[in-house]
Amino acid sequence: MNSVPIELPLKPSEAAALADLIFQYAEGRPLTDDIRNRLNGRLGSLELTGMAPFLGSLQKDPVHSSAYYIAVDANSGPGAACLLLRMALASSPASAHFPDSILIGRMRPGGGREIVVNAIPFAVTDRENIRTFAGQIDRSFYPRPQGAQSAISVSIRNPVTGIPAAFDAFRTISRKYGVNLASLTATAGSSAEEVYCTALWAAIRAGWREGYNLSLTLPEDAEAAKMAVSEAPCYTRYSIPAPADQIFDYIQTVKAPQISSKSFDFEFSLAASLETTSVEQLAERLDWLKTSGRAAQMVAPKLGSLDGAAALAAVARQFNATLSFYFEKTPSEQALQRIGRASGGRFNVTVEEGEGTRAEIAERLVSVAGDLRG
Repeated sequence: MNSVPIELPLKPSEAAALADLIFQYAEGRPLTDDIRNRLNGRLGSLELTGMAPFLGSLQKDPVHSSAYYIAVDANSGPGAACLLLRMALASSPASAHFPDSILIGRMRPGGGREIVVNAIPFAVTDRENIRTFAGQIDRSFYPRPQGAQSAISVSIRNPVTGIPAAFDAFRTISRKYGVNLASLTATAGSSAEEVYCTALWAAIRAGWREGYNLSLTLPEDAEAAKMAVSEAPCYTRYSIPAPADQIFDYIQTVKAPQISSKSFDFEFSLAASLETTSVEQLAERLDWLKTSGRAAQMVAPKLGSLDGAAALAAVARQFNATLSFYFEKTPSEQALQRIGRASGGRFNVTVEEGEGTRAEIAERLVSVAGDLRG
């Protein structure tokens, strides 16, 4: 049964106005990004003061076509409440996915059809609701393997700020350069579950359906690596140190029951080796992995400098693998440009999230993309 609080989290009149706009544009039509963008362009006409909708998140109920979900911030500001609204014709059945939603009201905006609006808690900490939306309403927000696609992987230390900033950057990069470089990496010591759910939450609110990789660097100890994999079965890339065969097979076993993420990217890491990776060593290792049925999609060599990167990248390409580069601090413009040239534009670069505001982090990541392409 829907609960009815004494004080509603948002104004019913504004919820009715938003619902009316959505039904005008989306009802009876396939819901596309073009419609979402047109709705976003009309938001200003509603003059909302107590609610900030995220139109990119808008999705129809997969069973009841006259019901829509959209993420919003209510009472925008320091005390903003993150919510998921369900807007449905009164004739539509109630949602079985979110039985404890809050009834905002039954309204007839403009004197037309009756619409029922319910609110679902949707803060970054509401992990069960986030997982339900991603799994039952819109599966396009799940992370995906990147394969041979280039990527900038953002190493996340502060998920609540860093991950939304990363998606802001990925959107700008996509519009500016026409490429999807989206990837996130959980840092050592971070909660794999927190990073995963925050990534889903941020992708939903950003309307990022283009796909992104979610990576985990595994420890060298085999048992510790297996434990880390068990705690992150929905991740889509694992960086495995040498020797890799035992851990690779364990990942396959753990991910076999996963409906949404059976496939994964395998990054073979030589970064902890004592000696610099040679061309001959890299070719030998990649050949052995391919022959044993564990072909690597990425390889992270031990680099003494960037001087040998071009030769290593050429070997990686022979095995349809992408060379990976890791930076603890924001790399210089010159280093990124050298990587872009040496890799022939096929790279996997992991950079730290860094300090600063959400806007500052996003701007820095966009700059990294520009240097790699320069």
